Amino acid sequence: MSPPLAITPADPFAPESLRLAGALWAELSTLYPEMTAPPFPPRDIAGERAVFMVASLGERAVGCGAVRPLPGDGADVAEIKRMFVAPEARGIGVAHEILRTLEEWARTRGYRVARLETGLRQPVAIRLYERAGYYPIRRYGHHADDSLAVCFEKSLAGATDCGP
Repeated sequence: MSPPLAITPADPFAPESLRLAGALWAELSTLYPEMTAPPFPPRDIAGERAVFMVASLGERAVGCGAVRPLPGDGADVAEIKRMFVAPEARGIGVAHEILRTLEEWARTRGYRVARLETGLRQPVAIRLYERAGYYPIRRYGHHADDSLAVCFEKSLAGATDCGP
């Protein structure tokens, strides 16, 4: 029997949070060696309308994700950032549960829309977002000129689940 999955808010500067963010950055650097942008700084997940969540199986942190206000897009638009699941915990629904938890957190804080960006070389992530009801949109913000970026959006108004 596997340990229960728990997804809880965490300090983005905590050692486990930084370890997960570092693992995400290492994976992205392998997938996108041409990437020059620095990793998402933890300080960008500050304030009462932002959160960093860690997914744990028992005592082991295996995934993360964040919500923050999308700069310049109004008070009701959230950006989902730093979705990551450790390889040993993939394929068992952890990413789906992180996404569902982030969406619910955003909804209860007045966000009506969620946007996110992933990359063309991440087909599993693209499928996750499509199955969760996200639809492709024009690249936005600093992703606007990035030909490897794929951006998505979903209405959070009235939504109760993020798909199968």
